[in-house]
Parts: sequence; structure tokens; C-alpha cells
Amino acid sequence: MMAGVSIRGCGGLVLAGLLGSAAALAQTPPPKTVVVERTGSFAAREGGRLKLVTDMGSVRVTTQPGAAQVSYRVTIQADSGQADAKKLVDQFSVSAKGTSEGVWITGTVPWTSFRGRLLVNYEVQLPRRYNVEISTNAGNVRLDEIEGEATLISAGGNLVARNIGGPARLETKGGHIIVMDVSGSLVGTTLGGHIYAGRIKGDGTLRSGGGHVTVTSIGGRAHLSTEGGNISLERGGGTVTATTAGGRIDVGEAAGAIRAQSEGGGIRVVRLAGPTQLQTAGGSIYLTSVQGAVRAATASGGITAWIPTSVKIQAASELECSHGDIVVYVPRELAITIDASVEGGGEHRIDAPGLPLKIVSGGKQGAQGVRGEVTLNGGGERLRLRALDGNVRLRFIEDFQPLYERIFKAHMEAFEKMREWERSMMEEQSRKQEELRRREEQLKEKEKQKQDEMLQHRRSRLQEWSLRMRETIAGRIPVNAEDQSKKLVSDVMPKYPDRARREGIEGIVWLEVNIDKDGRVEEINVIEGHQLLAQAAVDAVRQWRYATTYVGEKPVAVTTVIRLVFRLN
Repeated sequence: MMAGVSIRGCGGLVLAGLLGSAAALAQTPPPKTVVVERTGSFAAREGGRLKLVTDMGSVRVTTQPGAAQVSYRVTIQADSGQADAKKLVDQFSVSAKGTSEGVWITGTVPWTSFRGRLLVNYEVQLPRRYNVEISTNAGNVRLDEIEGEATLISAGGNLVARNIGGPARLETKGGHIIVMDVSGSLVGTTLGGHIYAGRIKGDGTLRSGGGHVTVTSIGGRAHLSTEGGNISLERGGGTVTATTAGGRIDVGEAAGAIRAQSEGGGIRVVRLAGPTQLQTAGGSIYLTSVQGAVRAATASGGITAWIPTSVKIQAASELECSHGDIVVYVPRELAITIDASVEGGGEHRIDAPGLPLKIVSGGKQGAQGVRGEVTLNGGGERLRLRALDGNVRLRFIEDFQPLYERIFKAHMEAFEKMREWERSMMEEQSRKQEELRRREEQLKEKEKQKQDEMLQHRRSRLQEWSLRMRETIAGRIPVNAEDQSKKLVSDVMPKYPDRARREGIEGIVWLEVNIDKDGRVEEINVIEGHQLLAQAAVDAVRQWRYATTYVGEKPVAVTTVIRLVFRLN
């Protein structure tokens, strides 16, 4: 083993990002520091194991194909303004030894006598085909591509890994977890941060105490949960279980069964083939391509389901809505029996123009409780629709095929854009947090007020960067309906179509509206609504004008959603 120790006074510190390269932000020089470096190396064989346990410090592990040794450098820094700065750095003990399995590195502090502030960083290089176990009580962990197993644990920092060639376990009590691809299974847990994962070939178990969980694909079983954030999974190869206490759940497609439950957000599944169970207490459910049995219930929101053509439903399904409408689009050639009921009465009804609706109980439409039945092509598996305080609307999907194709394509593209945006945001957020933590370790108390102003400025730059990133990816900035309505300069109310008035057609029209940099409406997509009403809404909204939206001093194009209600007096 070769080892060495060096001490030097340092007037500047280079801050590195968590992933990739990024231009360093302008910074004032930190106070001078006393630095101790401890280095060493061991002969290594491929397939060995690094075990690193430290009381404090951030860890960065780089790998090199075919490397024949494990080398390390530990940098220990203390602000020279502290009393006995040299003694402080010497109190941190680093030991390393070679074992039959590989290399074991430990870093300890005699906490009974330790006083002061230290900044500790580990840099380790090892063979690409290696296994790692890293645990730190205070710091971030970054792992480059590795072809073995990986266990990364931090008491509060961020965990970042590129590609892991075997099973992986990542645990942090408060930081974010970012991992690109995992060839085995992945277990990731954070008590408060976000989780971003790329492609997981095995099973995936990801839990967050309050952040978002975003995954590109999981080849095996997926267990995703969060106490307050959103869940997004583009592809699942096995059973998918997703639960959130207050966020939204988005699933692109899954080969196996899907079980999703949200206490406060909506649920969207783009394509489902296996048995599916969905439940939300405070949002809507949107099913773009129903190809298997589904049981869905929402306590506050609507349910929209599209059954594509050339599909044969293999098992009974049930959709139940407490406060909202159920809208189902079915193919004309589908052999199916639809059992629909509305229990609220009053204005609520079963609306099925063109479909052979037969009222089987409850009397007339609009009465207190009514149940109807639709039998297509001799009947088939039963689809039960139950609206407690809302309407049931049945439509032929062929009449809305262009809209369906646009919606399906938009949903799949949204996953791609969200994946890129989330990854960029996670990388940038982690990079900023690491830089801020290091800067705060370097500051003297007398510079605190000035530093707080700098940190606020950097947060503003991060927010502006996030908006610019979303504009770059999506081509425009998403703005919620309430905020965009405040920028409305002039509007034209829709004219109620004569035919719709004669036929007693009412309803809600949802529009996705793209607005250019000058505030002019340049594109309108109908999300949902009766054709007669939708055309009137489009003709009116096309004449609306908005004030320009700015990011910094730059005008930007935006997209928003508009809801128009058509009611006959």
C-alpha cells in the first residue's frame, strides 16, 4: 500500500455538480482553509468489494475498465478562522486495509472531544467490475458506472448513480435519489426527497416520505409509494402497485396487473392490458386505452375511459363515481353489455346518443335513480357504470377518432418530456444543493448576511432556469388556468348553437389552448365535449387575447386549459 498526507493553506474551492459537467456559478472566494489529504492504494481484482463507512463526508466513486487497483484520496478541511483548525482536521481519523474480499475504508471522529466544523470529501477510483457498499452519516454519494452490486446509504444527503450492473439499494433520510439504469432489482428509500430512476431490469421498490417518484421502466414487479408527491411510471413489465397520500399517479403502460390508490390526486393510465384496480379520494381517473378488466372508483372527480377498436374485453369491469360524470367511448363492433345507473336524479341522466339504451328500472330519465342497459353486437362481458351524483355518457369511439389519436399521442409524448424534464431538474437541484452546502461550510459568521442574499439570488436563477428548461423541452411554458385567466385582456362569449338549443344539449367543453408570445391564441385542441358545443367554444376562444407572459425579460409562448360550461336556462 502507498499512502501520503499533505497539509496546505487553501484560498479557493472548486465546486463540482452531481452529474455531468456544468458551468460554475460566480462566487466570492471562501475564507482560507487548512486542508489535510490522506491517500492510499491497494492492488485489486475484478469482482472485489469496496466497503466505505464514514461518520461524515461526501463520497465520489469513479470506475475504470480493467483497473488493477483501488486508490483513494480523502480531503479534510477546516476554516482557519476556527480555533485550533489544525487540531480539528487531525481529529478526523481515516483508516484503510485490504481484505480477502477487497478494500475497507473507515472515517471516524472522536465525538466526545470533537468541536468545530469540518468539510470531508472522499474520492475513490476502482475497477469497473466491482461491488460497493458506502455509508455516510452526513454527505452526498455519487457513483459512476459500475458492473457490480451497489449499496449507498446516507443519513441526509443526495444519492446519485449512473449505471449499476447488479442489484442496488439506495437509502437516504432526507436527500434525493437519482439513478440512471439498473441491471438488477432496485430498492430506493428517502424520507423526504424525490426519486428519479431510469430503466430497472428487475423488480423496483421505491418509497418517498413526501417527494415525487418518477421511473422510466421497471422490468419486474413495481412497488411505488409516496406520502405526498406524484408517481409517474412509463412502462411496467409486471405487477404495478402505486400509492400516494396526496399526489397524482400516471402510468404509461403495464404488462401485468395495476393497483393504484391516491388519497387526493388524479390517476391516469395510458394503456392497460392486465387486471386493473384504481381508487382515488380526490381526483379524476383517465383511461386512454382499456384492453383488460378494470375496477375504478373516485370519490370526487370524473372517470373517462376509451376502449379502442379491435379490442375484445375478456372480463367484467366496473367504474364508479361519487361526484362527477362517467364518460365511456366504445367501438361500434364491440360485443359488450353495459349496465349503467344514475342515482342522483334531478338533472343527472344516462346520455347515450346512437346507442340502443333501454331503461330497465327507475322510471324516466332525470327521476330519482335510473338504471339502463346497452347491448351491442349480441352482448358480451358486462361493463357496470355507476354514478352516484353525476351523469353517465356513452359515445362511439369512431365518432371521436381524431381526438382520441391526438390524446393518446400527447399522453405518450408527455411521459418522454416529463422524464427529460424531471432528470434535468433533479440533476440541477442536486448540484445546487451540494454547492450551497459547501459554500455554507466555508462562510464566516460575519459574512452570513451577504451570503443569504447570494443564496436567494441563486434560487431565483434556479427557478428561471427550470422555466427555460421546460420551454426548451415542450416548446412553451405550461400555465394553470387560474393564473392564465388573470392575463385575459379581451374575450368573446361562445354563441349557443341553435341545433344544440333545439335538441336540449348541455355540457362542459375542455380546451387545450396554445398562446403565442404576443398573447394571441394560435392553436386549440378539444380535450372533451359535445361536437356542437365544442365548435362554438373553439370559434369564441380563437378570438381571445392575453397579456404577454415573461420569463425574466423574455416573452414566452404558453399552453393552458380552458373550461366552458354550456347550460340552457
